[in-house]
Amino acid sequence: MEKKAYFELDDTSEYYEGYHIESRKWNGWATPSFEKPIADIIANKASTTDYRIEYSEKNDCYYAIEKENGKETVGYGHIINTKEGQKKVYCLGAGYWTWTAYTIDKVKEDVNAKIIENESSIDIEY
Repeated sequence: MEKKAYFELDDTSEYYEGYHIESRKWNGWATPSFEKPIADIIANKASTTDYRIEYSEKNDCYYAIEKENGKETVGYGHIINTKEGQKKVYCLGAGYWTWTAYTIDKVKEDVNAKIIENESSIDIEY
């Protein structure tokens, strides 16, 4: 069963709601999966002029497209079991990017925390 956590990439103080199995790591980094609205936000935020992440409805996955290296899959859709029931998620960047997993209590310790969940961004008020 996958557990809910909040994932940060590269010490940005932006925490994305997602799911993972704590013991499943890639080179010591978390391997999160995100529901599609969150994955879309991450894909948009990670895209630049030379590097784009696009969703393919036909293949139900996200592709990273680089000018020099072409296209590769960086997140495929799959069903997981959680405490809240089954959810369709995408493992965007898992095994490629350096994600760190946090509990909500740990996130609240970051005074600059911005939690991104359920299609909206919520700043924690103290």
